[in-house]
Amino acid sequence: MRLHVRPALHKQSSSLILITDTTGPHTGLVVLDASSNTVIKKPFNEEESSQYVELERRIYERLTERGGHDGLLRYHGVVENGIRLEFAPHLQLKSCSDERERGGGPDTTRLRWIIQVAEALRFLHDAGIIHGDLTSANVLLDAGWNAKVADFAGSSLDGSPLLVASPASYQCPESNTSVKGDIFAFGSLVYEIMTGQEPYQGRDGGDIRLLFASKTFPDITHLGDLGRIIEKCWHGRYSGCDSLVRDLKGIVSFFLSRLQIH
Repeated sequence: MRLHVRPALHKQSSSLILITDTTGPHTGLVVLDASSNTVIKKPFNEEESSQYVELERRIYERLTERGGHDGLLRYHGVVENGIRLEFAPHLQLKSCSDERERGGGPDTTRLRWIIQVAEALRFLHDAGIIHGDLTSANVLLDAGWNAKVADFAGSSLDGSPLLVASPASYQCPESNTSVKGDIFAFGSLVYEIMTGQEPYQGRDGGDIRLLFASKTFPDITHLGDLGRIIEKCWHGRYSGCDSLVRDLKGIVSFFLSRLQIH
C-alpha cells in the first residue's frame, strides 16, 4: 500500500484534515489530526488494504520496543483501524530534491539528510526490517527539517516477502528483499538528493532495469567522494550500513573542515 504524504492539504470542518488518497492498486488514507498534530494512517478499502496497515503496526511496535530512532517517525499507537504517527510538516524529501534540480538548498543540509537516512536504515536492519521501497517520496522532513524514513506498509519483517515494488530507478537488479537491496536504493536516493533527478530519470522502467542489470549506471564523477560511495552502493560493495555510515561521516568531517578553512 502506497501511503505517501502529498504536499496538498484539503481542509475539512473538523480537526481532521485529509492529506492524501494514495496511488496504486492498494489505496489508503493519511489524515492529519490537527488537535494533536499527528497523522492517522488507515486503509481506504478494509478488505484490500488492511494487511498493509497491520504490517506497518507490527513494524512500528518492534521499532518502539527497541527504543525508536530519531530518523523515524514517532509511533503513537493504534487508533480505530489505523495507526497514529508523528506529523512531519515539511512533507516529502522528494519536493526538496526537485528544488535541488533548480539549484536550491545548501550541501550541508543535504549531507545531514543523507547521514540521517543511513543511520535510520542501519537501525531498521538491526531490527530485522528491510524497507524495500526507500525513495525520496518515503523520506519525510519534520519541523526541524530533519529526515525521517517512513512508509513500512510493504516492508519485509524477519524475511517476509515485500508487498510493494519500488520504482525502477531504485530497484536492485539482484534482490530488493535484502540489506544490499536497501543500500542499492540508498545509493539512488543520494544521487537524487545531490542532483535533483532520479537515476536515468525519464527513461522507461524496463530500460532502467536492463541498464542496472548490466552494471551500467549514471555518471557520478562530478560528485567526488560522495559519488564513490554511491558507486559502492550500486555495485553491492557494502555488506551492511556500519561501513556506509562510517564512510559518510568521514566525508562530512572533511567537508566541514574545508568550510572552516575558507
